[in-house]
Amino acid sequence: MPTAWDWIRMLPATARPGGQKVSTRIGRRKVREKGIGLMVETNSSGTRTLDAASRAAVLAAASEPLPRMDAEQKEMGGPSPALNVGPGAWRVARDVAMAMLVFQLVHFVEHVAQLGYWAMHTSSAPWLTPWATAGRELLVIDGTHASGNELLHLVGNLIFLVGILALVGLVFRARQSTGEIPFLKPALLLQGAHVIEHVLLTGTYLAIGEAIGFTTLFGLADGAFGSGLRVWAHFLLNLVATYFVLRALLEMKRRGLLAIDGHLEGAA
Repeated sequence: MPTAWDWIRMLPATARPGGQKVSTRIGRRKVREKGIGLMVETNSSGTRTLDAASRAAVLAAASEPLPRMDAEQKEMGGPSPALNVGPGAWRVARDVAMAMLVFQLVHFVEHVAQLGYWAMHTSSAPWLTPWATAGRELLVIDGTHASGNELLHLVGNLIFLVGILALVGLVFRARQSTGEIPFLKPALLLQGAHVIEHVLLTGTYLAIGEAIGFTTLFGLADGAFGSGLRVWAHFLLNLVATYFVLRALLEMKRRGLLAIDGHLEGAA
């Protein structure tokens, strides 16, 4: 049997009826679900490849339209009864995702304002809006503003990540993968990396009194340069991640993946 790498290397590009592109990931999943046996042969050049019958079976499976939900699956809230999650939970996931988007837009405006302040005061410490300052004060744990700053940004980015994970859940509900929704997987990976960066910054500050991470050049960037570097780096991270999520949300809405009641267009 071929390995996972063999799947990617040997499975040719195919298309669902109607011209919709089908990824190799869909083909692999369909073959697993159908229990299709595959044979690997070695051609004249010594390269391992699927034999003709296996290739035809893979193409046929990958080209079949995804099934519509039956009445029982709709009652379960999605086309995968094994999840055993009712529609109420999916509504919560959708609402969490929508609340996350609103939160992130406000968060991004904060970074825009911070960048504007930095442009006029390049030697000053990063500026916070009054409501962000109030949040920072609530999170101070060692008597310094710096601890509150690090925890504020960590919590804010964790909220954004949870919202993206809610979108991923809605995609899995429709038996699709994150790779089938443009920009969703990049958003998840980028925001995951962003959270890891804030974990590093917060953890090192609390442990040794200095925030060390990629956006501080591991402690080498300090003073006005270090401050400006962090302002720009986190502005760009939020800009790109927010753009990715907005594009993914628009695609999910187009496919009907945000509709909890009734037929899932994305599963048809």
